[in-house]
Amino acid sequence: MAVSDKTNRIYELDSEGNVLRVLDFQGVDLEGVTYNPDDNLIAVVKESKREVTLIDYESGISIETYPVDIPYGSDLSGPEGISYNINTDVQMIYSLDDLKNEGVVIDNDLVYLVNDATSKLNIYRIKASQ
Repeated sequence: MAVSDKTNRIYELDSEGNVLRVLDFQGVDLEGVTYNPDDNLIAVVKESKREVTLIDYESGISIETYPVDIPYGSDLSGPEGISYNINTDVQMIYSLDDLKNEGVVIDNDLVYLVNDATSKLNIYRIKASQ
């Protein structure tokens, strides 16, 4: 899955980057997208509105939208990426613009963040809850 800044649409891609389909959903300032295979849902973040919208994978229809509470940072800071991880208690995570992390991927207990400002990939381990 990918989102476009130009079209504000969600695209399903194959492993070569070819567009398989364009979802009917159209948002504003889309910044990140992930797929939840457990519930067959797509989650997309809208940076300027500070929202996460859940979309039905099959129909592309919006199901529900949730606000993202960001207690610090400027009014222009919003979620930049989102990832789903079926292997831990942490189900969804997003990165914030103030930190210049544009991409996020979760793989088991590791979180990978791509930082635009430093052009580095930062890797963090999720600590298990006691």
